[in-house]
Amino acid sequence: MKSMMICFCFCCLGFWGHTLSAQEQVRALRPLEQCTLVTDLADWIEEIQVIPIKQRFDAESLEWMRKKLLIGPDGDLFLVYGREVMCFDAAGKYQFSMKYNQGKECPYHQDACISVDQKKLLFAHGDSEVVFFDLSDGREIERLPMNKPLQLFEEIAPAPDGGFYYYSISAPCTNNFERGHLLVTRFDKNGKKLESSIPQVGFTVNIFLVSQAVGNTYLIRTQGGDNACYRVNTKGELEKAYTFDFGKRGMPDTYGMLKGDLMLQDYMRADYYKMPIYLCEGGKFFYFTSCGPHAEA
Repeated sequence: MKSMMICFCFCCLGFWGHTLSAQEQVRALRPLEQCTLVTDLADWIEEIQVIPIKQRFDAESLEWMRKKLLIGPDGDLFLVYGREVMCFDAAGKYQFSMKYNQGKECPYHQDACISVDQKKLLFAHGDSEVVFFDLSDGREIERLPMNKPLQLFEEIAPAPDGGFYYYSISAPCTNNFERGHLLVTRFDKNGKKLESSIPQVGFTVNIFLVSQAVGNTYLIRTQGGDNACYRVNTKGELEKAYTFDFGKRGMPDTYGMLKGDLMLQDYMRADYYKMPIYLCEGGKFFYFTSCGPHAEA
């Protein structure tokens, strides 16, 4: 993975003449025709601000491997760092921390999101517990035991009426997954399972699956056989947002099915474009990264 090179592509939403809204139709993106390969980001960076984090972390802890940045309704920054979520104001001044101080270290299976009404932060510690914090002062409001409702937990997104979505992958980074496994499951505010959707139909890598987008919407990424990414809109509803079409140079849906076990390095080095990842949707631009043929840019 360290030797993998990736290409950074962007698609200006102004190409269609206006900023996309969550209610509009699915956009079919053709990256090799529409996008520009960027090797120097200088022309696309408006401003750089450095915010020093004057906080020490356990050097032996693996929790630093799970990091995410969320933006609050007033422009506050929420840095998810292991079991701690640090709040900074829009100018970068430290405000307070929200800490999950119970349970074993779980670096790969914890995540956070901001509720639909943007009043709470939901912190998921694996498939065992969701903790609700007050977004304005970091006060812990409630702990919701989940009683292990899913076999695997990856990331979380907000849902209507105070609920949330869990993203769960069956056998990540391999083609030996459970056929028909549904990736996204919706729960109500009491942790009751309501419905599941989006079947896993191919090889899926379990990193950066859910990303916050403009207006506290969330993009949910899928891979392998499903060329779409989905959006949780401002109402918390799940809808298809974009599809990626690399044409004949894209990874075939059936790639690797005849092999007994397709390894991650073989998948990444395949002679196709694959893995639209690091999805970032702002008010004017939609950014993403894609792994090219032979894992090179």
